[in-house]
Amino acid sequence: MPTYIDYLNRIKTYVKDDASVLSDDDIASALNSALAQFNEDVHYIYFTVLDLGSAQDYIDNFKEGLDEWIEGYSYVNEVYGDGESIKFQIIMDTIYFEKSVQSVTIYYRTARVIVPDLILDDTYFSFNAITLLGASNACLMLSAKFAQSVDATISADAVNYQDKTNKYRMLAEEYKKKYDELVSNSKKDKPASEIFEIDVKNLLGESHLFHSSK
Repeated sequence: MPTYIDYLNRIKTYVKDDASVLSDDDIASALNSALAQFNEDVHYIYFTVLDLGSAQDYIDNFKEGLDEWIEGYSYVNEVYGDGESIKFQIIMDTIYFEKSVQSVTIYYRTARVIVPDLILDDTYFSFNAITLLGASNACLMLSAKFAQSVDATISADAVNYQDKTNKYRMLAEEYKKKYDELVSNSKKDKPASEIFEIDVKNLLGESHLFHSSK
């Protein structure tokens, strides 16, 4: 299973010759930005069914009933009350509904990959996609740094800096294209019956999982 250091080292490998120009903080920043984008592009959607026992229009501490909820990495997508989509509002740890209901289904999204604290999805698809996008971000940083050097230099060195500015801008575009292709291939249209793989291993009141086709 790839570790946080593996993510960073792979990005440095992609950056190639001038990786040393970037600080460790630069590489970490490139990774974190890629991670945030990846979790936006590819994510899991869970749902939990809650039988309230009696009609009510709110649930206190509702997150305690969502097994796959991770604070700061999850949010509610949609709520159904008694089988119908209903409006909701979350204030602190309480979720309020537009009307009283007896049964609630809460659909919520949780980030697919979290590093370095927790890796929910340790597949090499995720590793490859995130590091490609991280490398693209890092190359954009390098391109910007060398562009600044061109502006500050009036000598033959400026030509070399300009070459590197162009080189890393093109590499950034190449890595971003490969990332887009990986993510796109993972979401290609499938037969309707295969769009959602449903893991129905839990009983009423526990979490289930959709592998999002978004």
